Formats: sequence, structure tokens, C-alpha cells
Amino acid sequence: MMDTKPIEFRTGFLRGEARVKTCQMREPTVDDQMNAQGTGKTAAAQELHLFASLCDLTPDELRSLSLHDYGRVQQAYQDFLE
Repeated sequence: MMDTKPIEFRTGFLRGEARVKTCQMREPTVDDQMNAQGTGKTAAAQELHLFASLCDLTPDELRSLSLHDYGRVQQAYQDFLE
């Protein structure tokens, strides 16, 4: 069973009419990293696709986050690497 980390957003994002203010990030695997790198896009786009996969969100949902909330996603990822 993979470890997960809860992420609470200050502002969140809209999914339909509902505001989403939390998600779970699952522990990343080497395969996740390789799949994100295989997109052939910029490092920022690769990160976005990796995080979307790990959080079961769409890249557009992540793009709509405030930078503060996106920083929380980045921190959760970093926590797995420490």
C-alpha cells in the first residue's frame, strides 16, 4: 500500500459548481517520474502532469490553483523525497 499525503488548499479550484479545497497525493514512483519526463514538454509542464497524476486531478485543475496552493502541492511532493 502506497503512502498518501493530504493537501489542504486555501482557495482551491472549481470542479463544476463545487469548490474543491482538499486532495490526496500518493507516493510517487520511478515510473511516474519517467512518464512525466516522456511528455517532452518543459520542466514546468512535466511537473504539472506528474502532480496531476499523483493527486488524481487534471492538469487544468492544477493550473487554476493560486500559486500559494500550488506551493502546497510542491511541498507535499518534496516531503515524499525527504
